[in-house]
Amino acid sequence: MSVFAFTNLVISVSVILYILLVRMKDLRRDNFRSDIRRLRDELFDFMWQERYDFDRQSYVATRRTLNGMLRMSNNMCVHWFLIAGWFFALRVKHGYASTESLDQTSQEQDVRLRGKLDSIRSRAVVRLLRFLFREGVTGLLLTSLFRGLGALSWLAQVQSRVRGRLKVTGESVLDQAYKLGSPDISPERR
Repeated sequence: MSVFAFTNLVISVSVILYILLVRMKDLRRDNFRSDIRRLRDELFDFMWQERYDFDRQSYVATRRTLNGMLRMSNNMCVHWFLIAGWFFALRVKHGYASTESLDQTSQEQDVRLRGKLDSIRSRAVVRLLRFLFREGVTGLLLTSLFRGLGALSWLAQVQSRVRGRLKVTGESVLDQAYKLGSPDISPERR
C-alpha cells in the first residue's frame, strides 16, 4: 500500500468516525427529544380533547416523567442505563425501590385515561431503548451481534430474556425521570 493510499484511508476513516461519533450523536439526541416531546404533546391533546382536568395526579406524573426524560437526555448512554439498571436491581433487592410515577398512573380510575397513560409510558420506554441500543455505533454493534446470535435458537431465547430485562430497567429509568421532571428541582440538584 502506498503512502498516498494509506493517507487517503486514514483521512476517510477519520471523517466517517467524526460523523458517526460526533455529528450523529447530536442528531440522535435531537430526534429522541423530538419524539418524547411528540408523546407529551399527544398526551396534552388527548387531555384537552377529552376535557380531562390537567391537575389529575396521573397526568401530572406522566408529564413529569416525560419532562425528566428530556432533562436526562444529555447524559443518557448505554453505560449509564446499565448502571441505573444495576442500582435499581439492588434497590429492589433491599426493598427501597420507588415506583411513584407508575403507582400514580395505575391508580387512575378512568379506564380510557389509564389506557392512554400506559400507552404513552410504554412508547416512551420503547423509544428510550431504541435510542440507547438500536441507534448509533452501539446500535450497529448490538444489532449485528444479536442478528448473528439469533441464528441459533437457544441464543434467541437469551435475546428474548435480555429484551424483557431491558424493558423492566426502562421502567425504572422512567421513575428516575419522574423525579428529575419535578418543577421544584433546582438546576444545581440535577
